[in-house]
Amino acid sequence: MMMESAKLFCCFHAICISSISKIKNNCMKKLILALLAVSSFSAANAQANSWLLYGNASYNQDKNKSTPAPVGGVVGASTVTKDNSWSIAPGIGYQMNNHWTLGMNINLGGNTSNNIASDTRVQDRNYAFGPFVRYTQWISKTFFLFGHMNINVLSGKSTTTTGAISGATNTTSTEDSYNGFNPAVIPGIGMNIKNGFAVNISFGSLSYSTITTDFANKSSLNTSSLGFNFGAQNFAVGVSKNFCKKGHHHGEGSESRRMKDDDKE
Repeated sequence: MMMESAKLFCCFHAICISSISKIKNNCMKKLILALLAVSSFSAANAQANSWLLYGNASYNQDKNKSTPAPVGGVVGASTVTKDNSWSIAPGIGYQMNNHWTLGMNINLGGNTSNNIASDTRVQDRNYAFGPFVRYTQWISKTFFLFGHMNINVLSGKSTTTTGAISGATNTTSTEDSYNGFNPAVIPGIGMNIKNGFAVNISFGSLSYSTITTDFANKSSLNTSSLGFNFGAQNFAVGVSKNFCKKGHHHGEGSESRRMKDDDKE
């Protein structure tokens, strides 16, 4: 079992290095932001009859300044806009044994973007919730591999407002909405620290989604997509905390005992 896990670790590492080598400089900003985000994928101190609480939070803001061309040698006032995006995705799971965890997750997010040329502002609100299952395989007392699968229902809306940037007295808004289904598998590598805390690293996901969008003009669109997204732009680092039920404490050497239990299973 340990040899097979080690081979899997090496293969996963090789794939990640190959993917990262193909990323160009324009992805570095996303990489840095991802490193600062709190990832939701973890498996700290997985033991039977205990609870795993994890969370994912991110925020990004871009400031844009547009200066009009001079007219008669006079430069007009500049227009400044701020585009921002945020997300929060908590989850809680019950660890049935040293490998398997079942639970529920929810994902809330939003995005605001401005188009100065068309004087429009688009505000998106996204929601996702559903069960998850995770398999954890320890490869040493410190490191582990995990596979996390979300099976989420999707919902959201997008509101486009014309005249919002210029401050027009008469603005017009249209609203589109969508609903869908999105299973996704996220592999990762983790490092146990102490007292139920772990550092977790994921490099992307394999996902499928089917979405129905209802537009303001009463038309609709059905889309299906299969995603294989790995590389630096999908790189995430985070932490997690495992809570044991009363009578199931993690003392010194608990990782060694877990490794012995794994060998028996």
